[in-house]
Amino acid sequence: MSRPAAPEALAEPTERAGRGWTASLSLANGAIWVGWYGPLQILLALQAAELAPPGTAKESVLAWVTGAGAAVSMVANPLFGALSDRTASRFGRRAPWILAGVLGGAGALVLLAGAGTVPAMALGWCLVQLTLNAAFAAITAAVPDRVPQRQRGAVGGWLGAAQILGVVAGTGLATVAGGVVAGYLACAGFVVLGALPYVLLHRDPVLPAARRPALAWRAVLAGFWISPRRHPDMGWAWLTRFLINLGNALALLYLLYYLRDVLHRPDPDGGVLVLTAVNAVTLLGTVVAGASGRTGSAAGSRSCWGPG
Repeated sequence: MSRPAAPEALAEPTERAGRGWTASLSLANGAIWVGWYGPLQILLALQAAELAPPGTAKESVLAWVTGAGAAVSMVANPLFGALSDRTASRFGRRAPWILAGVLGGAGALVLLAGAGTVPAMALGWCLVQLTLNAAFAAITAAVPDRVPQRQRGAVGGWLGAAQILGVVAGTGLATVAGGVVAGYLACAGFVVLGALPYVLLHRDPVLPAARRPALAWRAVLAGFWISPRRHPDMGWAWLTRFLINLGNALALLYLLYYLRDVLHRPDPDGGVLVLTAVNAVTLLGTVVAGASGRTGSAAGSRSCWGPG
């Protein structure tokens, strides 16, 4: 007897992803990065300077807060990815997590805007990381769900470009909003509005409850290790993403303090925006996101083309 056909949610996609689908997913991805980098570039640094207790350096406060958020992010992303893989909602596997994540992230940004102490600031940022990673894990998983293998490089390139542009947009919103609270509210609004077109306009394949994989935590944890020797494409993709994000963190996290306290620039916020835009143009020119992804797909290998 032949095995029953896999449901759409589990089947390998064969139809090309349309431009509208790719654009709306890229916009949602960019909105997530607005929610992260508006705070990281400008708002958290300003808030740390306001809330740092006497005798405690603002740089230390910023380091502890962002470090706690990074620890939450490291756990939350694979956790929510595993949960979304097993979601048998009538709205699909990914859309519920995207919607819940952006709404939760917007609420966490509003909570962060009202933080009056360093612990409250740390809690707010950890909640931002927790919730936005729920949405980000689902957005990332939507690509292999809906995009044929030959097209994944190109779509991944557009998502990478959206990530870079989201960093610039988040920095711009935080700069021009007119204060810490207004900056957080502007980022929160963009996060929600940017994700809505994908959630509202595109159908997410439904996973039948009978085909939902069992949630065995030992197997889930074991699945996070992928040998770069056995899967070099995956290793190269991971390494290029790691280096790009490491470069962003090293160059941009303390940039506001450097411009204000070391160079004594009259408009450090504007300087951060300009330098972030220059960094984005450099990354886009280096990665050549769409073209390299399309070439990688056509060649059947992406070992040299890691899209941002």
